[in-house]
Amino acid sequence: MIPIKNTYKISDIGAGTGYITVPAARATAGMVYALDIDGDMLDVIKSKVEKKKMEIS
Repeated sequence: MIPIKNTYKISDIGAGTGYITVPAARATAGMVYALDIDGDMLDVIKSKVEKKKMEIS
């Protein structure tokens, strides 16, 4: 994985189930944007984030 600094803002385009999105969000204090054409995939990411008690904006 690419080294992520605490201040980075990240866009995960074609985020799918959040395989990159969730770990990236844990690695930075900056915003992480998950984009996917399939709304169901975004629901999967939202569920993972809520399970890990991370903040969603």
